[in-house]
Amino acid sequence: MLNKAIGRMSEIDPSRYFQNLPENFINLTYGEPIMPVFPHIQDAISAAIASQTYTLPPLRGIAGLREKAAERLTQLNGINCDAENILITNGCHEALGLTCSALLEPGDEVIVFKPDWPMYQSMAEYFGCKVVYVIPDYQKGLSYDLSNFSALFTDKTKAVFLNTPQNPSGVVFPEADIRNIVETCQQQQVYLIADEVYEKLAFEIPHFSAGAAEETPELVFTLHSFSKGYALSGLRVGFLCAAKAVINKIANLKTDLSFSTNVISQKAALAALHTPQDVIDGMVQDYRDKRDQLMQCFDDLGIYYIKPQGAFFVLADFSQFGDDETGQRELLEQTGILTFPGSFYGTEPGYLRFSYSATSEDVAAAIESLRTNL
Repeated sequence: MLNKAIGRMSEIDPSRYFQNLPENFINLTYGEPIMPVFPHIQDAISAAIASQTYTLPPLRGIAGLREKAAERLTQLNGINCDAENILITNGCHEALGLTCSALLEPGDEVIVFKPDWPMYQSMAEYFGCKVVYVIPDYQKGLSYDLSNFSALFTDKTKAVFLNTPQNPSGVVFPEADIRNIVETCQQQQVYLIADEVYEKLAFEIPHFSAGAAEETPELVFTLHSFSKGYALSGLRVGFLCAAKAVINKIANLKTDLSFSTNVISQKAALAALHTPQDVIDGMVQDYRDKRDQLMQCFDDLGIYYIKPQGAFFVLADFSQFGDDETGQRELLEQTGILTFPGSFYGTEPGYLRFSYSATSEDVAAAIESLRTNL
């Protein structure tokens, strides 16, 4: 008989959005970078393979990688930590799953900011938790009124999920809001799970890490990934930063589930952490340029959208076509552009998610098709 916990999980299957596609459609659904891996990371992968040494890496991750990750979090993100606060994981997915396993129990409540990555709801339901949503104002750029944030907490609230820069909107939470959220969590003695996988991709508003608002990371669990900022999605490597005592317990759970993370991926990740800042700046500028081109197109066509301040997505209102799933198909038929319905991420009706992680050629082709056919 199917385990009740598995049966509670939301179904996360976007495959229906990719059926009956026309020839030569323009794909703006990407949730990952499609750019080539940086040359110095490719060199590190080649060297790791050529070494012909594939011994099992340490459970918590290669020492040098954990040390460099902690150094980066301390120097660039302002999080007070060292290597003992770091656990290398199989992507951010495993970091999230391990964190939820350590914290959540049936009957707990978790708070999530809508729109959101559907994995949060799925994880919460798997552990028998109730999800309480913070609803934004779409007409004010997807802003959140935190004046009554504390009213959402009950004696059953166990954790808050915070994703910034946010998927699917590209919204970047201002430092003041994050400090407000962390302070409320401290007052309520509730954990904050900070998903920062897009942290390198922030434009006008600088990224601020929730863990930097605590002197020591006691209540904040910081989740990072090498998939978005370094174009290493397929290597499946990320890391978790948390209190040392918690990392010790989570490491024991990781032993049972997956043990260590792929050694080649870890060596690639270590090279990624040595990426020169000008290389990162060039990548960010490329995303910003494509974002600006899409926004200009929407402005010219009178299409309302949420201005993304980070990541590589923009939510645009196509409610003139009806609900978002209908709109997705209608837009595809009229323009040949494939997008994601916003409802997959819990948006208001009618929004579509455009990804500008696509090539410059595809973004240009999409803009030309929008201008010609709408």
